[in-house]
Amino acid sequence: MRVFLNCFIFFIFFTLEIRVKASNPPLQKPENCYSSELKPCIFSSGNKIIQVQNRKTVFNLKENTTLERLNEKNFQFMGGTVWVQNQEPLEISTLYAAISSTKGEFWLVEKDNKIFVRSIVGQTDIKINSGVLNLPEGFQIWISGKDSQGKNTYGVPEIIPMEEHLRLWSTLFSGSREEFKNKVKMLKDLYKDTAYEGGELYQKIADRHVATLEEKKRAEQASSERRRAYLQEIRRLYFEKVFQR
Repeated sequence: MRVFLNCFIFFIFFTLEIRVKASNPPLQKPENCYSSELKPCIFSSGNKIIQVQNRKTVFNLKENTTLERLNEKNFQFMGGTVWVQNQEPLEISTLYAAISSTKGEFWLVEKDNKIFVRSIVGQTDIKINSGVLNLPEGFQIWISGKDSQGKNTYGVPEIIPMEEHLRLWSTLFSGSREEFKNKVKMLKDLYKDTAYEGGELYQKIADRHVATLEEKKRAEQASSERRRAYLQEIRRLYFEKVFQR
């Protein structure tokens, strides 16, 4: 993975165009609501790539991305693609889960009826189905709608597909080509052991899944044994009542 990153950084540096985000304010509802940090506000990028700031958090919005500010530290993701850089605790709710981060960087990417959560810097926590998934930096996971049991579905944490992500990142990065190259190098150093950690993470998930299945099997067996004992007791009482009066 390290060799691939070195080669791809070279490719990125010479082929990708770093786009400058528009300085226009976001589309807002109610009108001009975003200037007051205390008021609820729906804001959208429309057909532009923009950057907006809320206190110590920066939102980098791709085209056709919409969020709603509920209060200073709580937002609602309504669709699109957003790169979040937060210097203070923050939570963003989605249709399927709530994403929280104490401090760091993460992405929400809507694609194919799923939302991909990418943890870039710092741990990202995902509250889903009354539980919490801890997503380490350098990994992504998808979340989606409910299954037949009424629970929101989600995938297995996996290493962020670097080629796709760097292309996407380059469209939202507002600095120079050299600055982008330096940022990519910084992440390369940060993620140098991610491939190994990814293997460990997959192993832990697999072990946990097997353990869950074994526990479920034991619980079903115990339930079956209790049911069998209950029926035996019912038959015994019935026999005594009918034949031993």
